[in-house]
Amino acid sequence: MNIRNCAFSFHKHIVLATACLIVSVTTYAQDQDDPVIFSKSNRWVSSTKVYYQNSLRITIHDGKDTKFITEGHRDHKPVWSKEGDMITFFRATGETDAKPFNEYRTHICVINSNGTGFKTLTDAEDPNLNPTWTRDGSNRIIFNRMAKNTFGNNTIYWIATDAQINDASLISNPDNTEWAESGLKDGRIFIYRISRTMYILNYITPFYTWPYTQSYLLLDPKTKKYYPVRRQNKYPTHKLSLSPSETKVVYMKDLDGKLETYNDAVIAYADFDLENLVVKNEVVISDENRDHIDMYPRWSPDERYIVYSSSRGVGHMWEMKQYIYDLETRKTHKISDHNFTVDMYPCFEDLPK
Repeated sequence: MNIRNCAFSFHKHIVLATACLIVSVTTYAQDQDDPVIFSKSNRWVSSTKVYYQNSLRITIHDGKDTKFITEGHRDHKPVWSKEGDMITFFRATGETDAKPFNEYRTHICVINSNGTGFKTLTDAEDPNLNPTWTRDGSNRIIFNRMAKNTFGNNTIYWIATDAQINDASLISNPDNTEWAESGLKDGRIFIYRISRTMYILNYITPFYTWPYTQSYLLLDPKTKKYYPVRRQNKYPTHKLSLSPSETKVVYMKDLDGKLETYNDAVIAYADFDLENLVVKNEVVISDENRDHIDMYPRWSPDERYIVYSSSRGVGHMWEMKQYIYDLETRKTHKISDHNFTVDMYPCFEDLPK
């Protein structure tokens, strides 16, 4: 029984609540304002794992149904293109998932949203990570590359979907440690820059406690010009996603100053003043609880909801489910299909990170 039918049963027969596995203590009103109804009425993509299988599949959720568009690999962090016809993600090779980020060996991949036309755009000689899309109509894929077997040497590339393998262009300054987050309609890219020295010290020294020195900027890939973004938050943040209207951002707020640790992070959103390049009025929407991880937030198309992955209540840090937060009611609801042991990295249709 799916969540929608379960909710109807709850209203008709309260005694069926336990049998239906109600996933929230909230009693849902059955209208289009219901976040569960919203998630079931809009297509979204995620990485999923089912019982007894080790592969992580790119899965499209479409109402009551799901469709696997990849299978037999470990495919991470799918992002739907603005035009809605393609999905990009990265594919892990070998024993990558058990290694530190700088030892990952991953392909940047693209596939049509109907499951056809799969293509690898890079080899797996380096850690190629966290792709997203431009929003300016050029339909390029932006991704991050961490130089293999190094610490803190991260650069930003982009590549066309019809390019030959490895025909990617470097668009950031290789002298800096920079990470691409989210594209803007004017072609610029939201990025952050951190001190390479502090990154190395944090990564290799467990007792080094100084927080990262982090700055947010907009990068124009064509001119290579940087535009500083001011923010009130003193904590490092990462996995930022810009809202469709470009008036808000959502991100993981890191509370211990070490970006490679996730269980100390909380999910927060804030206003973004594009004209003055200021992030302000932060609102934290998840509790700090180091027994689980909340990560990789994304916006809904109407900006009323924030969807993210969480391991709360499952007993294992990386057995993720999807949750959706309602900005109007300030309530959080679980939306993952119960058939998946892992369901993470959500992204709504037509809505790049």
